[in-house]
Amino acid sequence: MSAPSQWPLTFDAVRHITPAFMVKHLRQNPLTRACYPTAMGYYPLADGHQINRKSHDDNILIYCVEGSGKLETDDFEGGITQGDIILLPAGHDHVYAADKRTPWSLYWLHFDGIQTSQLLEELDYNPSHPVVNLGLKPLLVSDFKRLLSLRKSGYQRNIFNYAAAIVRQMLHYLALETHNLQTLQRHNFNLDSLHSLMHENLNGELDLDTLAASANLSRHHFSAKYKKITGTSPIKHFIHLKIEHACYLLDTSENTIKQVSAKLGYEDPLYFSRQFRKVLGLSPSEYRKRQRG
Repeated sequence: MSAPSQWPLTFDAVRHITPAFMVKHLRQNPLTRACYPTAMGYYPLADGHQINRKSHDDNILIYCVEGSGKLETDDFEGGITQGDIILLPAGHDHVYAADKRTPWSLYWLHFDGIQTSQLLEELDYNPSHPVVNLGLKPLLVSDFKRLLSLRKSGYQRNIFNYAAAIVRQMLHYLALETHNLQTLQRHNFNLDSLHSLMHENLNGELDLDTLAASANLSRHHFSAKYKKITGTSPIKHFIHLKIEHACYLLDTSENTIKQVSAKLGYEDPLYFSRQFRKVLGLSPSEYRKRQRG
């Protein structure tokens, strides 16, 4: 494992290293060997924090939540600011340091596992662009805090199994957020905004013209672009969102099928049932009966 920096910890800082016997367990356990934490921490206002790694055998994820600094690798040199995510895979030498005037606050994670290369591919790692600015993400901060809260466990195996699950969840979340950001940058296409519009209209209708207008594109251009990015058509995705919400209503309420249909903007319950069956392969009444045993 690449040794974390020896920056002197302040009162509210954290540095936690997974002991060798626990790493061995995580590496051998079929439930955790895909990806697991080898070290983790939080350095607030880390004045004087710096590191120069010429030997690097695990993967490092750094999240700057305050202040600034700089990073240098074989393929990149640049500044780090609030909201930046830094990804440093194994084998990539690097140097980084906090700014002297506005030292950064960092959450950091070292991780390893037999599927880390696939996870890095999902993150679309590019050696010449190891930094992406996602802004301040409360969910990501919460995940780091939850991960660090597990360090006072007395090295219980089940706690570290849970920590491995959190790490994998964090990486999948980052892949999703990175994909959305890259979609906006490459295609000038804000999927989050479009999907928010769909969610806001689950109780009514939303046609292709309205969706295309929200993206400032023609119907044809919008539809083609959306399908290229997501692999499905915009209207099909909207219908799937409706059916998902229908399942929620069927699971959590005593509403009749007709009432659920009306809540989703379907005036004809039979048409709603056909759409439901087309997506899930069973009728709303069959779904409710199956879910309730």
